[in-house]
Amino acid sequence: MASEPSAWKRYYDEWAPALLLFARQRTRFQPDAEDVVQEAFLKVWEKYDQKSPIPNPY
Repeated sequence: MASEPSAWKRYYDEWAPALLLFARQRTRFQPDAEDVVQEAFLKVWEKYDQKSPIPNPY
């Protein structure tokens, strides 16, 4: 995904509103909530190519 800008945009567009709402409810301050969401997406971006498959628990 990190190498595919359109996939990243779809991912961001899908999850950003819910994450921002969640962060806003916790921080009660819009700029702080935006920072939290930005940091979360940055971590996903940095770690995406390092992901390891999740083993099937069954």
